[in-house]
Amino acid sequence: ESMDDDVRRRWMPGKSSVPLDEYRAAWREAVRVFGHNQVSTYLLVGLGEDPDEMVEAAQELVDMGVYPFVVPFRPLAGTLATDVDHVPPPPAEVLQDVTRRVAHALMEAGMHGSDQAAGCAACGACSVLQSEGA
Repeated sequence: ESMDDDVRRRWMPGKSSVPLDEYRAAWREAVRVFGHNQVSTYLLVGLGEDPDEMVEAAQELVDMGVYPFVVPFRPLAGTLATDVDHVPPPPAEVLQDVTRRVAHALMEAGMHGSDQAAGCAACGACSVLQSEGA
């Protein structure tokens, strides 16, 4: 996922046809149904988003009670991302910076992936957020 409309149009044309406000409404409803810190969404780092804007978007999700699961974009050989667009993975320092700032926001809100009943954030294997305390 991305909350940057330019990134969404570029990398997820189908999803970008659904306005972010509809996603926000769905996240709010999911939090109403499942509870605070029981809803998560992936945020992929490295698709061309501005790191500061990504952290701001993550804070918006945290404020809603949604756990933003920060994961690096991992381009695979043989895909359009690598063979045509030549997209590298995000620089380690960018991933580390975004992860630390989002982890801080999560901890300030008392949100931990290990408190989730199910889903990716509960497992945590694809992200380093849990190693940062979130």
